Amino acid sequence: MPITKKEVLEVLDDGRLRNMRFTVGPISINAGEYDKVYDLIEAGAITVKPWKETYSLYIAASNMIRTAAKEPPLTPIIRSNVLHECTHVITDMNKIRVTRVADEAAAYLAQVTYHLMLEPNYDPPTIRGIPEYDMIRLCVRLAKQYELGKPGGNGAQISADDIRAVANMVPSLPEYSHIKPEEIAVADGVGMDSDEAEEFYRRQVSRMNIQLLNELMAEETRRLIESSMKVQIVAYENYVTWDPELLELFATATAGTSDKNKAALLKLHRIFATIAQRSAVEYNQRLSALKKGDKVSEKFHAVFQSGQRAALLDALRVPR
Repeated sequence: MPITKKEVLEVLDDGRLRNMRFTVGPISINAGEYDKVYDLIEAGAITVKPWKETYSLYIAASNMIRTAAKEPPLTPIIRSNVLHECTHVITDMNKIRVTRVADEAAAYLAQVTYHLMLEPNYDPPTIRGIPEYDMIRLCVRLAKQYELGKPGGNGAQISADDIRAVANMVPSLPEYSHIKPEEIAVADGVGMDSDEAEEFYRRQVSRMNIQLLNELMAEETRRLIESSMKVQIVAYENYVTWDPELLELFATATAGTSDKNKAALLKLHRIFATIAQRSAVEYNQRLSALKKGDKVSEKFHAVFQSGQRAALLDALRVPR
């Protein structure tokens, strides 16, 4: 079974991308941009098709991601290669005029940053003189220098000299040996028909509404933590007594953007912030990472976006 649209969307919905926020010249690398790529794929404006090669590729002229002939589950190397290609979509969809080598520099820095987030103890290959290894070592050094993917690297701007250093290495890689330094990247935008545009903008509006709710939940969590709230007993409606009840609340909270759905999500946040310590610890253990076979864990990771998951997990960790 090859890498499919499902696996590409899983990479783009990885909550760790929320920790990536830096710029490579005019190219912004952040979760908001990757969310747009996600929505363009879901809207059908960007297609995902497997092919026989061992690497993934974004073809800007046809708005198509060709995925590597690899078998899931995805290794960190494969996942970060997928993100590399999705970074090229950022350049294309925003019609950013940059050279191809600069576009590759941005994609390689995003790829390596994500790989380091997946494998914090990753050591780059030490053999020198192999262009691919030399590129990886340079990008690892820059990612650590700028603290990319960490709080200290939020808002980092890669210097022109460092961008040039990465870009200058691109033609040394066999697959890019034909690229001339002055060649401009294809970035003519991602065209959409009326149905695709309607779906894309519907998704974007939904994300904005969800972001507002996430901010409300984050603010409530912050207030509870700052007040050192110790909750022993709460109203009956703030309890969930068994898994089917929690699954039903998950479904209501994610069914749409109506006031009823918003109220359900905020209620869920309040429950997670005020349940007894023993229950909070149990749910945090079940929900922090996807646990196959646990219906609650599977549903939590399937229906909530990464920002929502983070806000709800933060509520479970409030001191009580």
